[in-house]
Amino acid sequence: MIKAKRLKDQDIENIYNICKNNKTYYKYYKQEPTFENIKQIFTALPPKVTMKDKYFLGIYENNKLIGILDLIRNFPAKNSVYIGLFMLDINLQNKGIGSVIINKLCIFLKKRKFNNIELAYIEDNVQARNFWLKNNFLFKGNVTKLENFNVVSMYKML
Repeated sequence: MIKAKRLKDQDIENIYNICKNNKTYYKYYKQEPTFENIKQIFTALPPKVTMKDKYFLGIYENNKLIGILDLIRNFPAKNSVYIGLFMLDINLQNKGIGSVIINKLCIFLKKRKFNNIELAYIEDNVQARNFWLKNNFLFKGNVTKLENFNVVSMYKML
């Protein structure tokens, strides 16, 4: 059974183990995972958002961390949810588990009256693009240039 719960500082080593094996993501992110930059995810927020709307979640199966999910509610607008990061254990990728998690997340959020989910993926990361397209996310039409890469915005109505 898959469950989600908030991650804490004591989970950093397990989070790091998931991150370090996701070489495709970090190839495009152009920065290796470290304990320090993983700790930053716990408090990273867009402008005008407070920690009360931030959920850095661990996805667990049989009490084993299998994925991480960074969510911000009511961003970029009220009744929207933004996925800052979704990463699954490399050994569980391409087996449909990530899609099951995202589908359950969509059902959960819709029941709580959220209207849509937004996210951005690194433009060169075809694997990420294909995953989000497979899960019925649509292109928003925005490409944002960041320091080390471009990101493409996507959304899904709930």
